Amino acid sequence: MNFPEFDGDLYFGGPVQNDTLHFIHTIGDVLDDCHQIAKGLYWGGNYNQLKALIKEGLVSNKDIKFFVGYSGWDLKQFKEEMNNKNWIVEDINLNYIFNSKDEILWKQVLNNKGNVFSVLSELPDYRSLLN
Repeated sequence: MNFPEFDGDLYFGGPVQNDTLHFIHTIGDVLDDCHQIAKGLYWGGNYNQLKALIKEGLVSNKDIKFFVGYSGWDLKQFKEEMNNKNWIVEDINLNYIFNSKDEILWKQVLNNKGNVFSVLSELPDYRSLLN
């Protein structure tokens, strides 16, 4: 099954089932079988219908992001990590997801949170520490 030409990036979602394709999008009002995961944000949907929408030019990279694989936690592990405050949590903002440049997203979100998070946003990228 060929996928129509699409001008967008393919992201690495994580090490679990990295032979699978997942997508999040804002087109839940026109794509069947998708699941709303937040206001205005959807996961998955009818793949053949999606291909037709892309082919017709009705979906752009401002509407959808594709991921190979995913990261997953069992419920107990996730609850424990949240209780231990292992994660920096922020409300979903569709502008972050679909309009921010990937290379500055982390810094942008932390900076917008303010306070100590603004300081964290100025720390060097971990990859630069490996050089």
